[in-house]
Amino acid sequence: QVRAPGRPADSALRSTLEAGHVDPLGRAWQPVRAYDANLAMIGMLRLDAQVRPVAEAWLRWQAGQIAARPAGDARAGIVGDRWVRADDLALSACPPGLAAAQCDDVDAFDSTAASLLLLADAWQRHGGDAALLREPALRDALGAAAGALGRLARRDGLTIAKPDHPVAYTMDAVEALAGLRAWARLQREPLARPAAAARTD
Repeated sequence: QVRAPGRPADSALRSTLEAGHVDPLGRAWQPVRAYDANLAMIGMLRLDAQVRPVAEAWLRWQAGQIAARPAGDARAGIVGDRWVRADDLALSACPPGLAAAQCDDVDAFDSTAASLLLLADAWQRHGGDAALLREPALRDALGAAAGALGRLARRDGLTIAKPDHPVAYTMDAVEALAGLRAWARLQREPLARPAAAARTD
């Protein structure tokens, strides 16, 4: 967990402490990949209640990233990959020297959106305070992630990886379905929207 109070990188979870990118000045950048971190936190919440403060801060950090997207952004509801500069903890979606195609990108929109919903569900199921999920910013972020899955769904119910890569991968589609079921559970209980939950389920 990045500890940089008052700075954009604070509470981000790095996928590795190794350099995922080295910029033209030789400065190392470490990746923050929401999908990886969400799956890791899901597993940790099952095992150790002491990680709840880390998960709580990470959920809020992701909500902030989603809220920062402009209206109409094609990546609405998706937390794109971010980079933390190792020497001063600066945060960037596109550090110097990174290929433009990798900026604010993710491996797959559908699995990344689903992973946020699955983490919120794990938070609820493993003793986290449901009030966190009712905070407006996080509630909106979860709704945006669910909305992203809706936009990515094909007529047969499978989701595509990205709008510019319209391929349905079995693993991603399974994660998307699990994410939507998690969203339905969240609407039934902590978010108290039973009618919406019935439509999702």
